[in-house]
Amino acid sequence: GIGFEGRIDYGAIGTVTNLAAPSSRELLVVRITGEVSLVTPAGDTIRTFDGHVNSYHFDLGFALDTETRVMALAGLDGRVRVWSLDLPTPFKASAAKISAPKFDGLDDESVETDFKQAHEDGEGRVMERQDALGACVFPKDVTALLWHPRITRQEEPAELGAFKDLYVGAGEWVYHFTWP
Repeated sequence: GIGFEGRIDYGAIGTVTNLAAPSSRELLVVRITGEVSLVTPAGDTIRTFDGHVNSYHFDLGFALDTETRVMALAGLDGRVRVWSLDLPTPFKASAAKISAPKFDGLDDESVETDFKQAHEDGEGRVMERQDALGACVFPKDVTALLWHPRITRQEEPAELGAFKDLYVGAGEWVYHFTWP
């Protein structure tokens, strides 16, 4: 059976909202206060991550891709940020040379009209096709994030399938961002 091994003090205050294991030697801990840290299973801090915006909310989206060592976190500010597990700051704020993910818009005109009406920011700005993830403020809380291998068409190069795309669930909408 599974036995209790004891409590490990990771030196932080705040309810844990997400846990993930990027490798057998690492544990990713996300707290309700917005603190995000990569620790050893014994509790030693490897790295803390800057830029996550959260406070007293349990259901914000979180996704980790262990192959590419990239995580995505939703914040209370309606934004989604992406980090490499090897850098302390989100991609937009770091010197990393990665293309910004782009919003994959909708083709159906009636759905696009509904989309535009639902995504006006109050100042007349609407989320548009090809908006970068860093520029998007989602109109509802982002509750689900998923890294998914890029689906390629028969005429596209096979190496495109090695990329992971980010799917964002906010309210009734699912958004698809290509990465990179």
